[in-house]
Amino acid sequence: MIPSFEQNKHTIFVLIHIICWAFVFGMPLSIMLQIRSEFQLPMYLDFCKMPVAFAIQFYINYFLLIPNCMFKERTTVFYGINVVTCFILAIALSNVHFIEYMPPRGPEIGRPPIAFVVLKDVAYLVFATGLAVVVRLSMRWSDAENA
Repeated sequence: MIPSFEQNKHTIFVLIHIICWAFVFGMPLSIMLQIRSEFQLPMYLDFCKMPVAFAIQFYINYFLLIPNCMFKERTTVFYGINVVTCFILAIALSNVHFIEYMPPRGPEIGRPPIAFVVLKDVAYLVFATGLAVVVRLSMRWSDAENA
């Protein structure tokens, strides 16, 4: 007997997550190996800060906010919590970045304004939120089609 899609649905969704996150975390590794020929763990971990924040934002939405707020039509709470988490993660990322790369003393020459860095990170995190919404909505649509 051939297993149906319903029987393998959970396995398929887990495999999709694993493949996507392998791609997201593998991208910094490929960029790093193009810059330098040898693998350096500190440099790789530095590249992985944004993907980790992206994953945190994605799964906060995927497991908590979308099923408990968006699908229950509490969109104000959904948007409010997302704005707060996006800015908290973006500010944390920018503070880690500026603490690590801050020169000992002297003028801040060659550094982008912190507001620009925070807004750039917020844009990536909003994309993670949108991606979580799309994945959850597609799952819900698939369940509705099969019902």
